[in-house]
Amino acid sequence: MGVLDPETLFKQSIAGPLKEAWKYEGVNLVVGIPFYNEAHTLPLVLKFVEDSLTSMQVTDKSLIICAGDPAGKDALKAIQDLDMNVPHLEFLMLQGANGRGMSIRAILELANRLEADLAIFAADIMGQRGAGLQPGSIQRMLEPIQQEYDLVITSFQRQYFEDLLGELFQGPLLEIFYSYRVTDPICGTYAISHDMVEEYCTAIKFWVDLTRGFGIDPWLITTAIRQNRRICEVPLYQSDLRLR
Repeated sequence: MGVLDPETLFKQSIAGPLKEAWKYEGVNLVVGIPFYNEAHTLPLVLKFVEDSLTSMQVTDKSLIICAGDPAGKDALKAIQDLDMNVPHLEFLMLQGANGRGMSIRAILELANRLEADLAIFAADIMGQRGAGLQPGSIQRMLEPIQQEYDLVITSFQRQYFEDLLGELFQGPLLEIFYSYRVTDPICGTYAISHDMVEEYCTAIKFWVDLTRGFGIDPWLITTAIRQNRRICEVPLYQSDLRLR
């Protein structure tokens, strides 16, 4: 048998979850978490998300989706062992269709199927020093896209040496080429309106090689910039918004 191409493997990876998503009719918010095998920190993130959605009183309109690497069997079991009050859907991508970008693409496709807004969190965000997540963080991220914004980029208060790639490379490139000042271009945490989710699902098919791994993060930002979408930055360690 020949080796299947990544696009075919991707479609096979999400075929089951897409069918499963039909059970969640009426959902208008997806919280997506791409994971590798963060079996220790992922339950903490899920607890934070559950508590936040409960306090917002939107659990009946929300769905948590966790899309993981084939190596993430322990993390998948950790999710399935949780007693959660928020609907959740979790699965592993097939080998050859794996990587952070492929997991995020899978979450985008599911959110698009549900015609829902999307918030994305990293599976290890609770373990990042100075992440600054508070009970109201999700609400603060969602408020702009519930108004006129298409993409919310977040920023965290980090130690200088934690963010050398963003501070010295990605951030300056975005400013030089697009005249956008992004405080934390490798934040990995976003809120995306449904209209933008739909646009990402259409555009990403032409950028598969670039977006399979960690290239997904600058691609999400630059795609929104190139399309003149409304973007804002929400610092999760203070109360102000930086509007673009």
